[in-house]
Amino acid sequence: MLMRKVIMQLLKWFGFGLFGLVIGAYTYLCIREKYDDRPFKFEKYRSREEFKKGLEEKFPLGSDAENALRVLQQSGAKCEVFDYIENPEKQLDSIYQIYCEYNSGFFSLHPLENYELYIDGNNARKIITLWTSKTTGMVI
Repeated sequence: MLMRKVIMQLLKWFGFGLFGLVIGAYTYLCIREKYDDRPFKFEKYRSREEFKKGLEEKFPLGSDAENALRVLQQSGAKCEVFDYIENPEKQLDSIYQIYCEYNSGFFSLHPLENYELYIDGNNARKIITLWTSKTTGMVI
């Protein structure tokens, strides 16, 4: 009988501790989300179509690709620039391409989401096409 009481007491305190941990983590995530001052919030978009529409609103066709690169990097995306002006033998429609990838990470309100985008630009560094991809879950 005494052992049962001890086990019940331990389970009760374990439950309180777990509940406190969950509340603390949720509070942290809500505060982090509220005070997030990134210029472009990837997690705001729940589907690939919404993500593409949001990018097209923020960076319309014909806008400055260098500015888009700067904003995306400030927002936490890892970007690479491919400049095909140095390689005139390649016959491509675009001569300037930006590839960016953003992972939301585990400790976010929308965990383990991966966002990818390609921005094609012309020789004047203006956006001519956007391509997007969004996957949910662990990407290996």
